[in-house]
Amino acid sequence: MFLLFDVEPPYIHWCRAGKKGRFTDGRCRFDGKSGEQLAREIGNTGNIEATAYLLHHGGGIITRTLTPITRRTLEKIGDCVPLLPDYNDLTFRVVDAWRRWTPRIPHFLFCNTAFFSRLPDVAGTYAVPEVLRKKDVRRFGGYGLFHEWAWKQVSRQWPEQSRRVISVYLGNRTNIAAIRGGRAIDTTIGFTPVEGIPSSTSSGDIDTTVVFELYSTGMSFAEINQLLSQKSGFSGLLGRKCTFADLLAPDLDPEVRAIYDVYLYDIMKYLGAFVSLLGGVDAIVFCNENLKEANGLIGDICRRLGFMGVICRPQPTEGGRRGQVRNLSAPGSCVKIMGLESDKWSIMADGINRVI
Repeated sequence: MFLLFDVEPPYIHWCRAGKKGRFTDGRCRFDGKSGEQLAREIGNTGNIEATAYLLHHGGGIITRTLTPITRRTLEKIGDCVPLLPDYNDLTFRVVDAWRRWTPRIPHFLFCNTAFFSRLPDVAGTYAVPEVLRKKDVRRFGGYGLFHEWAWKQVSRQWPEQSRRVISVYLGNRTNIAAIRGGRAIDTTIGFTPVEGIPSSTSSGDIDTTVVFELYSTGMSFAEINQLLSQKSGFSGLLGRKCTFADLLAPDLDPEVRAIYDVYLYDIMKYLGAFVSLLGGVDAIVFCNENLKEANGLIGDICRRLGFMGVICRPQPTEGGRRGQVRNLSAPGSCVKIMGLESDKWSIMADGINRVI
């Protein structure tokens, strides 16, 4: 059995993953004092064979998707804390405490930005002075764990369609990656996940001078950060909590329908740009934990790509197992439309299985 960790401050999410695909998960708070506290919260940790942690932002410091954790790795995680302080600091403290508590088992680190560490300079570079570029202010991407896994599944099951792929992760933080021959060439997420497509709580792309306008009204930078990353997006537009699932509900009221239209508009804008950058596209793969839930959205996206010869039927005609590419294309489609169902726990568990 494996123990997997992810963080969403102030909470730690954990999952016990069995080798036959059985998962038990939960969440708890952690004061950073000892692994004993985590053991009490989780329970039944006596037969853990390996542990893995998900780091949300490795910057230019951690550039491999999966890394065995050593003392040096732990130091590098500490160096990553300033990149995404709340998330990375909590991850660092969990790794440090649990590694001390369970020193006899192997520990691994998954990094969500590593897949984008080799972005072409033209995609990764911001037009800012050299002093900032030397401080590694650039586009780092995110959700690379899903995008790299999605491309590998496509290349394994449909190799002839894997040269030019657009991977679309659908969820509360929808994001897109353009992939050529297994290498990411662009993505919607930038220095942090705030950039890109609006999410449940964050603004997405925004004119940076808005920050200074807000500052001039008396808001602190901490308050502005919280406003744009935790109080904006779908929820900010609606004036109350609004999630990805809310946008997919049947019979949307006019206010939520207007938010859905903004969300869909941004997805289409990026898809068009990435098709252009790739010089065409062989496959578009949609990743979601429940494809059936997203059928209507996938259908709306594909209908707007009809000018490219895209014809899809969101109800899958092939596959059915988690991790198996499902063919969503209708006969005669000029672009292969695919669907993948999975979640971070399954991907992490599969990664450890391949290593051990």
